Amino acid sequence: MKQYEAMFLFDSNFASTYTNVEQELERIMQRAEAEIVFQKKWDDRRLAYEIKKQKRGCYVLVFFNGDPEKIGRIERDCKLSDNVLRVMILDAEGLSKEYMESLPIPATTEHRPDREFDGDARRRPAESRPSSSATATVEAPAATATSEKAEASEAASTSESTEASETTATVEADDSAKDTGSDETSE
Repeated sequence: MKQYEAMFLFDSNFASTYTNVEQELERIMQRAEAEIVFQKKWDDRRLAYEIKKQKRGCYVLVFFNGDPEKIGRIERDCKLSDNVLRVMILDAEGLSKEYMESLPIPATTEHRPDREFDGDARRRPAESRPSSSATATVEAPAATATSEKAEASEAASTSESTEASETTATVEADDSAKDTGSDETSE
């Protein structure tokens, strides 16, 4: 038996009474023949994106002892459960119960006074939005850089064609000199 740490994310409607969560955790752990060492409800939070059509979830931290071969069963049971939105299981070998109990509950970040529209990151206050002139100055160097690249590539192709014509002229001159030299030796 190894010690594991698991973070469960439950549907917040289901987790409104914590006894539901405790019963579900007990059911999942019994099926995998695991023993819960410590569990702690973290917080009910708004999710960054919808998971199984839910916008809110309740996080529960659980430490348990279990057989490594049966961890897959726990993950499978969680995927099949309508009440468990996500689970992440990590190896927690060597952690003491005192350490587990001393873990702080993370601070709630729901209320953001620095945001105008109740924490919606896409809607920033007007004074923190970039002005339209700042956007124009950002785009101008990009256009200049593009035109400079185009001019540089035209110059390179012109110099390549000039070099090619000079090489052709040199080869033709060498060939004519050979022809002239061979005529003089044959007379």
